[in-house]
Amino acid sequence: MCAIPEQKPTLVGNPKPEKPTVDVTASEPPAELSGEPDAVANWWKQLPSEERDKIVKERPEWVGNVDGVAATDRDRANRAQIPIERARLENERDQLQQNLDDNLFGGTFTNDDAKKWYVEEKLNDLDTIESVFAKGTPDAPRLLLLLDMKSGERGHAAVAVGNPDTADHVSVATPGLGTTINNALDGGRRYDGMAGEAEMLRTETGRQLDLADRGYETVATIAWLGYDAPNATGPGNLDAVRGGVDVGSASKANATAPILARFFNGLDAASVKEDPHIVAYGHSYGSLVTAEALRKTGGSVDEAVFYGSPGLGGDPVNLHPYQPSDFNLTRGQMYLLENGGDPVADFGRFGADPSMFGDFTRMSTHAGTDKTNVPRIGGTGHSDYLRPGYGSDGQTPELRMAAYNMAAVLGALSSNVIEGD
Repeated sequence: MCAIPEQKPTLVGNPKPEKPTVDVTASEPPAELSGEPDAVANWWKQLPSEERDKIVKERPEWVGNVDGVAATDRDRANRAQIPIERARLENERDQLQQNLDDNLFGGTFTNDDAKKWYVEEKLNDLDTIESVFAKGTPDAPRLLLLLDMKSGERGHAAVAVGNPDTADHVSVATPGLGTTINNALDGGRRYDGMAGEAEMLRTETGRQLDLADRGYETVATIAWLGYDAPNATGPGNLDAVRGGVDVGSASKANATAPILARFFNGLDAASVKEDPHIVAYGHSYGSLVTAEALRKTGGSVDEAVFYGSPGLGGDPVNLHPYQPSDFNLTRGQMYLLENGGDPVADFGRFGADPSMFGDFTRMSTHAGTDKTNVPRIGGTGHSDYLRPGYGSDGQTPELRMAAYNMAAVLGALSSNVIEGD
């Protein structure tokens, strides 16, 4: 008899699917990274961890600024880009200087001198960003969610204190006139600059949550400088004129609104929380940028705080009282802060003065004792809202009443809010 060869059993059912892979040698990033933030987030979360690591390590430029990608992965990718961008900008600066040296008339008949000035500013921006991260701590980690030294005249960045993907409460602060990375993101003392203010806001929000027996809830605060804010400082006298024109026009706000709206939506999509509490903060011209962005979010933001606002845009002809539905606020809460002696807050350049309308909760900016029995200093003028004061030693930060109230909003502690005129 002939031996019958052993038959292998036939597999029944669908074979185990292969893990998706990404070709990091391709010249273009995968199409999935160009989708809407929720689609990006779903794809990124489903991608095997080894594939995500491969992209971050080998093609960081693909993901660092993509809304919907995990915050920690964006941070690693963007930090990896800093030396690459520095080398690129240094080469560009040196080439522009060579052009000027070779030109008999210098920069008189070219724009090379102005271009070189902006390149040098971006190099200073990179120095500032590195200074910001040198101040990070394990308790207050700082994540670089945006690094863009190519799309604008100025550098763009967004810095988070805490991880927004795992936080219960997330804030995004957008600044206005005269803001650049170099002059606004960092400062000499720990709590100076927007990154320092973000850390102070996070700490105060956590303190209020602890007192409310909700210390298990986590907080992340973000300083967002993702656009060329109106700016009167530049390499020539015309920049002062241009800055004045820009701050009097809604054009920059309208151009930036889709970018900021996408950033908000990306935070919501990348979060591991079912429904993270997201609060938008807009100061000065940044309040207009924020308002126009909220009109495009579709409801990813819960509440908004506007301070030192020259108006919140909308229909310039048929003005009506601002309503939460105008800004897609899912919790239906709008807050307003106005310092005494702040001329911009009463300007009404971009629509009616929001302080005229009752749908806003007006919060106090005056000195006094807060609802947790802590004395707070007041604020005056256009800048002293989130910016801390300092004691007699010049080093001990003092939180202003405005910042206390902002923290109460961020922690969803409306009973802590002190209302004002």
